[in-house]
Parts: sequence; structure tokens; C-alpha cells
Amino acid sequence: LWMKRHVEGDWKTRALGYDGSRGMDIPEFAEALAELSPDFVLMDACFMASVEALWELRGVTRRVIASSIEIMSAGFPYNPIIKSLFGDWDNLAELCRIYVDSYKTSWSPNAAVSLVDVTHLEALAEAVADVLPSARKIQKSWLSSVNELQYYEGLVNHVFYDLGDCVNKIATDSAALGRFNQALSRAVLFEDHTDMGYSDFCRGEYPLRRCSGLSVYVTRHNFPKFRASYLQTGWAQSAGEICYE
Repeated sequence: LWMKRHVEGDWKTRALGYDGSRGMDIPEFAEALAELSPDFVLMDACFMASVEALWELRGVTRRVIASSIEIMSAGFPYNPIIKSLFGDWDNLAELCRIYVDSYKTSWSPNAAVSLVDVTHLEALAEAVADVLPSARKIQKSWLSSVNELQYYEGLVNHVFYDLGDCVNKIATDSAALGRFNQALSRAVLFEDHTDMGYSDFCRGEYPLRRCSGLSVYVTRHNFPKFRASYLQTGWAQSAGEICYE
């Protein structure tokens, strides 16, 4: 969306696909990566455990390691995980544990990680679509309160919310909610996080209390251009929109 100039003293975070002021769209990234057919992809950049972004990788790979929050500038601890990256692909959850554990004792104890099987995202989208027809609307007061909805950055108008938390908050059909939670557990193979996340947008911390492993955007009618663009994403076309009115 934009790049922010850092000043001395800021905690730096990591972005994907930027070259100066130019960036790469996620569908373009997926198209380029598809030629390699990797067994898994590790996304060492902020906010990549977004269900909308991972949706684009369904035909590229099976498993993706990513974070739902901002990743600090140090990134993943490559010294202890390099062996797993080049060989131990059956134990990627351990790689994820090493990542979070390394931050728990660091100068910036802020991390979240997910191991996602993207081949299950279509079933997850179907489960979300089943919940939405009878779902209650997101209340305005929920949008800015981490006690009501788990958000993942420090923007004034949040962009990243926890998918599991949102759906469990709005669902009124218990059977549909049960199917959603089963689909979510099949898609997210592993999730771990520290007690607090850090946001470069507000230069501060916020609690990580309810983390399902995937983030989602909540549409708002007072941002019609954002909503129109979001509804063109593959995820939204399959799952529908979680919305605030």
C-alpha cells in the first residue's frame, strides 16, 4: 500500500518484493514462483499469513511458512534452521518453533508464525461461505478493540484481523461454525506466537491473545474503493466478505 520512511530509533520490519519505490503484486509473485514448483515456501516478510495472499499460492506449493504480523528486521534465525531448510522438510513445525522461541528471548520479543497447508484453503473458503449468510455483522466498537477482535497491526483503521477470531465472533449457526473450525485446523498445521506483537505503524506493542494462524480483511462501506478492490480477490470471490456496516 505504501512505504514509510524510517527515522533513527525506529524498529525496522521486513517487506516482500520491494525495489526502491516499486513493488510486486502477490499474483505476480505466485506466477513467477509456480515455475519452480517448490515443496514449501518460507515467507520472511510481514503479514504474509494473510488468507487472501496465501490463496494465490494454492497452485504453487503445498505448505507455506508465514507470519500474520510484522516480522522484525532480523527476520528468521537462519543459523539454527538452515539444516531444516535444505533437508528436514517433514519437520517444518520444529523450524517454526525455533523461530518463535528465538524471539521470546530477544531484544524484540514479538513474533507469530504459521505453517499452512494451502491445498485446504478452498475447503476453508467454502466453510466461511457457509457461516456468512446467517452471521451477525461486525460492530464498529469491535474494530478498534483487541479485546473484541484480534488485530495484527497498529493502523488507525486496522487491515489485518484474525480469521478464526472473526468467524467465531460472528457465527450464529453452530453446525456451520463447527465445519469452519475443522477446516481451519486442517489448513493451519501449526501456529505459535509471543505474548505481544510489534507494529511499525504505531511504533509500539499490542497483545496477541487469539491467534488462529491466518489473518483476514474486514470490509467497510465507508472505504468503498478498498472494498471494491477486495471483492476482486480470489479469496473473496470464493468465501465472501466479513463486513462491517
